[in-house]
Parts: sequence; C-alpha cells; structure tokens
Amino acid sequence: MAPIYFRGRERVFFLVHLAIFIYEQPDVYHLAETLTVSTRTQVVVDHRLEDYRDPKAAVALLGQAVPAALAVESYGHSVEPENPATEPESWRPAQHHSADQLDYVSPDGSLVSFGQHVVLISASARWSGFLTIEPLRNVHLAAFRSIARCIRGSRLVLLPDAIDEGYDAINEGISLEDCAARLRKRYGPPQRSVGAIPPNAFIETIPGSHLVWFSEAL
Repeated sequence: MAPIYFRGRERVFFLVHLAIFIYEQPDVYHLAETLTVSTRTQVVVDHRLEDYRDPKAAVALLGQAVPAALAVESYGHSVEPENPATEPESWRPAQHHSADQLDYVSPDGSLVSFGQHVVLISASARWSGFLTIEPLRNVHLAAFRSIARCIRGSRLVLLPDAIDEGYDAINEGISLEDCAARLRKRYGPPQRSVGAIPPNAFIETIPGSHLVWFSEAL
C-alpha cells in the first residue's frame, strides 16, 4: 500500500479533526497529554540548484539516487515479503505536484519536497525503527546521503515528523542553518553520530516518542 502524505491545508485539516477526536475520547486524551508520537523519519538537506523548479531537471538529478532507493525497497521486501513492491523503479513527480508543491516520489515510496534553500525527505521508515534497528537505519542513511549528493548538499539534519521545523523550512523558505538553529533552541543540541547509535540507546514503550535530532556533515 502506498503511503499517504498530508501537505499544507490538507495537513492542517487532518490535524484539526484528529485533535477533536482525541479531545472527545478521555482515555486517548490522557495519553496524548503526555506523549508526542512520531511516525516517519525526515531529513532536511541544503541544496544548491538554480533550476529546482524544473521537474525534468529535478527528476534527472534524483535519478542518480535510484540504486540506493531500490536498496531500501529491497530491504523492506526482505523483512516484509508479504508486501510486494508497488512503486516504479524511477523518480516521478507526486500526484499533487504543482508550482507551489515541488514534491517527488522515489522508488521506495519516500517523498522529496523542494524548497527555496532546502529539500525535505519524508522516508517510509518509522522514526522508532530508524533509531533502534541498525540494518534499517544503514540502508536509509545510504539513500539519504545519495540524494544529498545529487542535489549538492553539504549536511543532513535528521528528525521525526512530529517536529515541525522540517515542514517550516520548506514552507517558509528558510536555510538549513536557520532550521538547525530553531531545533537547537527548542530541543537542545543534536545527538551524537547518527551512524553509530549505541544499542538500546532509544528503547521506548511508545514508538516514536523520542523528539531528538541529528546533524551529519557530508
């Protein structure tokens, strides 16, 4: 099943209705008061592309990252063989792609969104799995780094989608440095090397409740 993405007004509409549902369910509301649950892994990368608004140019550049994306798809199939591959073996503009939403879908189902100064990668990996499962983390890191090389990025900022700074970087057109500054102010300094997370460092009872972030120079 292909992942579902919410952007802009659709995301606000969804969150408002979710908040109303949680508020009206006492047991759920009590849990939501104490925990922020994140689902997907996100990455913010700086880019130096003048023609990033050109879909053909963007797809051609991202095409260099196809092998790494297919490796992610292959890994996913190896751990969940009952879920056959449904994505094409190439990058393509997302169905909602427009002049205001420069989004592209990878062969592994990740969403890549271009902003004025940065790219936001919304991966298919759950944040809890990315933090705790080394093979999953390694195959996704390789894909993130491959995308960054395609767009001539210099740094990866990795975070859960429960943290809004990734979306803000796209919607407000801010730089990666400004995005990192906001993260530091709200969540403190980044964690140590994302490529060498100690075993059991982020074991949790509620998946996705770790609001931490990482920064990696390329």
